[in-house]
Parts: sequence; structure tokens; C-alpha cells
Amino acid sequence: MRKIKFRALPLAFENDRGISPDFVYGDVHFGKENKSAHIHPKKGSHRSVQVDVETIGQFTGLLDRHGVEIYEGDVIKNKWFNVNKKDIGQEMVVKFGEHETSPDYYASSAYGWYVEGDVEIYSMAQIPTDSSRGLEDIEIIGNIHNKEKP
Repeated sequence: MRKIKFRALPLAFENDRGISPDFVYGDVHFGKENKSAHIHPKKGSHRSVQVDVETIGQFTGLLDRHGVEIYEGDVIKNKWFNVNKKDIGQEMVVKFGEHETSPDYYASSAYGWYVEGDVEIYSMAQIPTDSSRGLEDIEIIGNIHNKEKP
């Protein structure tokens, strides 16, 4: 069964160097009209952390080459190389929603997890999980909310 969980940055926190804190992980609960949100780090706990709604990302159910959970908003890089051993991987952002698919996919558009880069858009359903060009070649290098590796 796929784990349904979220992460977000706490609201109203910035240290003296302007660096955002670590993400808070858990169940998310939205306030009126989805303008505010809290994450409950432990199921059944009354403790919650108010978070920035713009930074909420859902777990994709996938892990990168180091076993790190991939979330919506992560910046990933594939480690693909051409025949001359030159790195041709590109940085891509993990997103969720309706998107166009690559020309060799069976449909021209899809709805769900996808990655978008400067060159191409891939539905995450198109990323092989058991080949030499699949998830074992993907590494999280940051996220769209701060450039530090999660």
C-alpha cells in the first residue's frame, strides 16, 4: 500500500541567515478556504505545526537512487550518459497534475505525477523502475522552495 504523507516548511520561521528550516512531515489539515494549513507530524497527536501552504508537497511513493523519498516540488537529476560518457542528465522538477506526455507515450496527455525539465516532460509512469535508465539513475539535488538538498 502506498504511503500518503506530506511535507511543508513551517510558517513564520527564518533564522538570522535567511535560511528556511527543515521540512515538517506528516498529515496535512487545511483551514478555511485552504488559505492556511497545519501538519500533524504524528498520527493521533494534537500537536501540529502551522506551515506555508505554498510549500506543501505530497510523497510520490517513489525513492531516488539513495533511498530518499521523492516529493512534489523536489528537483531531481537523472544520471544518464551518452556513448562518450558525457553526463546528459537534466534537472527536472517533480509536479502533479495534467501534463503533455512525450511523443512515444501512448497518450498525448495524462494526469498524475510527472517531471518537467528545460528540454522534456516525462510522466513518472514512463520512468522505468527496473532498468539501467530508471529510478536508480535519479537523485534529488534540491527542491523548489530552497536550494539545499533535503
